[in-house]
Amino acid sequence: MPKHSGTTNYSTADVDRLLTLVEKMLPVGRDEWEHLAMTYNANRPRGLPERDFESLRRKFKVLHSTRKPTGVQEIPPLIKKAKEVKRAIDDKANVVEMDDEADNDQPD
Repeated sequence: MPKHSGTTNYSTADVDRLLTLVEKMLPVGRDEWEHLAMTYNANRPRGLPERDFESLRRKFKVLHSTRKPTGVQEIPPLIKKAKEVKRAIDDKANVVEMDDEADNDQPD
């Protein structure tokens, strides 16, 4: 998808703020990402552009999908944090409530 003219790149502070919010909210669906975008934009410093939820979700995907460069011992801190947050989101999405009584279908 092409970049819209007039948009600015994410600064390190923008990425850190995004990851902090994603870690706090652990958005799974579109509604949760839209809520995250509203929070992100409401608390952005003056002069920074407003970001829509698709832009924020796309940036997060790029971060957590980044592979460690060959020959580099350490993953950059923001990439490492994005991968950890992605695992937390996956864990949240995979949580299944179990009904202990569901297994007791035989009469006593």
